[in-house]
Amino acid sequence: MPNNIGKSKLSLIKPEERMPDGNLLPDVREQVIASIQAYLRKVGYLNISEIAQQLGLSRVTTKKLTDEIIAKWRTEMDNQIIVQMEMIRDMGEDPDSFSEDKRALMRLKSAFLSKIDTLMKILIK
Repeated sequence: MPNNIGKSKLSLIKPEERMPDGNLLPDVREQVIASIQAYLRKVGYLNISEIAQQLGLSRVTTKKLTDEIIAKWRTEMDNQIIVQMEMIRDMGEDPDSFSEDKRALMRLKSAFLSKIDTLMKILIK
């Protein structure tokens, strides 16, 4: 299967990339997941039918793969938010004593996380 990272087109799954029961070979499955992730990042929206058609997979299989990707992304985002919250809590500083530069950096980080959260909500719809 060709590497599709960075392109907005996915490649059809070939018969030899499937096991006798019809499931994807494990290494092909991982490549397909990586390709779908790159595709979603490039196009910026999730369309199960479009992805399924390009890959030659059923909508059910495509939905399972994209659900797995989204769950992974959610976990990564949740972990990032938890780490940032712990960092702020562990600073043990009074926010009123923060310098203007530190306040600006925190506002920037907060705005960035908010935008990521909004984008993920749009993607998940």
